[in-house]
Amino acid sequence: MNSSIPDGAAALGPMTNGEASFSGAVSPAREPLAERERLALAVAGVGVWEFEPRQRRFALDEIARRLLGLGGEPAGDLPEDTVLLTIAADDRERVREALHGAAAQGGGYDEIFRVQIAHETHWLHSIGRAPDVDGSGRLIGVCFDATAEGQALAARDLLLREMNHRIKNLFAVIGGLISLCAREAESPRALADDLGNRIAAMGRAHSLTQYTPAQNAGIERPLDLRELIEAVLEPARIGHTILIEGQALAVPTVMLTPLALIFQEWATNAAKYGALADPAGSLAVRWHTDDSGVTAIEWTEACVHTRV
Repeated sequence: MNSSIPDGAAALGPMTNGEASFSGAVSPAREPLAERERLALAVAGVGVWEFEPRQRRFALDEIARRLLGLGGEPAGDLPEDTVLLTIAADDRERVREALHGAAAQGGGYDEIFRVQIAHETHWLHSIGRAPDVDGSGRLIGVCFDATAEGQALAARDLLLREMNHRIKNLFAVIGGLISLCAREAESPRALADDLGNRIAAMGRAHSLTQYTPAQNAGIERPLDLRELIEAVLEPARIGHTILIEGQALAVPTVMLTPLALIFQEWATNAAKYGALADPAGSLAVRWHTDDSGVTAIEWTEACVHTRV
């Protein structure tokens, strides 16, 4: 193999009879270039490896051994299983199949996987190809630390799973609202208005869980009960006296939608039959938490005119 490797390790030569040959010799004409290659690889923390699929053995330079947590292994080439056992169990077979697939087909190899070193999880990115045309399947490649990239991918996957979970819940809630509104609606127009108001209340409540873009877009924050009630009752404030009173109380995110729907139901009933149907009516919403941590919410309506 002509490519050089970082300081402290010899260049990897071709596999012979299942053994890796190592040589630090470089032709005089290539010495300046080889030195630059060694320096670049060392500075970048890039390890060099060679895989011989017929003998199922690896030759690793010093950096590759360190990245894989194999610094304590004896010098020389290593069995395939010894190297692959450093890879997380969930990733191991995928990497094995990719290696042998690239060797069999004479193509490229490109995988990201996890390794456990000193009780810490690191992500490595390994790239290689088969340089031979004799059908030996020998692969030569490099590996480097990709922990930041791996963590970003894991965070993205977690976000996608959470988003899918929330979308499923949202569909279930909307389905329930349609059934509820359909039982109470006196006409298609009434159904559409009632359902639209409830969905809008959920939207206003959900928007309160987000920071403004200037603060940190997309990051959920704790929601105060007062903010939630004000958001739900916002359309009813015009022309009515509404008192909202109570100490600061954070609402867990998981309780946001249920509480928003409860307050919207009460507000809808008040608009149809209670204080919010009376131009002179008033509404007071109060809450307090007792010594045991239980919070009681009081919804009090006062009507001047009785609706018949």
